[in-house]
Amino acid sequence: MTRKALDEYNSQDWVQAALYMNKNEYNRMRRIARRAGLIDSANLHNIQMNTVSEIAQYERAVSGGIDAFNKQLEEWQDETITALRANIRALGIKGDELYNSLIPTRRTNKYGEINRLGFSFARHGIFIYKGARRGYGGRQGSRWSYRKKTKNGVINTSIMRETNRESLGRLSQSRMPERDWFNPVIEARLQKLADICVNYSDTMIIDATKIFIRR
Repeated sequence: MTRKALDEYNSQDWVQAALYMNKNEYNRMRRIARRAGLIDSANLHNIQMNTVSEIAQYERAVSGGIDAFNKQLEEWQDETITALRANIRALGIKGDELYNSLIPTRRTNKYGEINRLGFSFARHGIFIYKGARRGYGGRQGSRWSYRKKTKNGVINTSIMRETNRESLGRLSQSRMPERDWFNPVIEARLQKLADICVNYSDTMIIDATKIFIRR
């Protein structure tokens, strides 16, 4: 079967690639896509579960508890997405694009144990969070591939767009309210994730520094 071109990849394609592709090949594809402006790394947020000891990873692999652990993490992600969607509705955020775009992402180590999980979502979820709107960009701006809505869904036109230079640095002047639809939900659910990890292995360290949307 012929592999899709990178400009045809949707969120679900990237999830599948992260799960099943060789790690080096996956990272190479992501770098190419970022340089081409096809993806924005800012809308992919993840948590890493690290273990310093290789021996500890191997012992967990032979203990037979990986499947149950992975299932608990997947359930945590599903519950978190449900909570995020409820918060989107509670904040009165209009439309279904952000609501429907939330997708769980995860990676596994060589033993099949999930060691990274997170969420991807539509690019404008960052703008909603920061209170941005047309004509009021951040300091650096960004580039992206224009996606057009049709009756059959959203298609990637491969037309590259970038932040209007006249709007750069004007974010603080926007009168749109900031709507923190993401961070409070994640923060409230981190303790449950920590409990799952500690009950599974007391040598596992959670790194949640890359999960939150930064202001």
